[in-house]
Amino acid sequence: MVLFGGRGSEFEVLNDVWLFDISDQYPKWKELKYGLSSALGELPFPRVGHSAILVLGGKVLVYGGEDSQRRRKDDFWILDTPALLQYESGSKKMTRKMWKKLRIDGQCPNYRSFHGACVDASGCCVYIFGGMVDGLVHPSEALGMRFDGHLYQVELVLHL
Repeated sequence: MVLFGGRGSEFEVLNDVWLFDISDQYPKWKELKYGLSSALGELPFPRVGHSAILVLGGKVLVYGGEDSQRRRKDDFWILDTPALLQYESGSKKMTRKMWKKLRIDGQCPNYRSFHGACVDASGCCVYIFGGMVDGLVHPSEALGMRFDGHLYQVELVLHL
């Protein structure tokens, strides 16, 4: 299990990454820290109320949420989970390059936080539902990248 961001014990908004290691008799959380030499590449801003789901290739897709000023986000990020596993096995340091901001074509969902998200069996189509948009709860509004009948969906085209 991978955990990204959220709120800390002092209610600060975070962008840290944790891995829940169940390989041992006593499962434990491990914080994955970025090496100082990993200056290249972007990182997602700290956020809370975002979605994080497993997609094709064993990668984690992070969408939306809000920052410490309660400004909502509409960005999509991919965390290279297989690279995290290599990091965890000691073969390399975690770098900023493990994160990739996705370029979006077509219609984008409104800035959104505290929404639901799921992926279909193919791992390529993500559905985003409800949440907070412009300070209002929209429990019955489904948004994504392509309008198909009454439901929008996010179609992922990842170069794996």
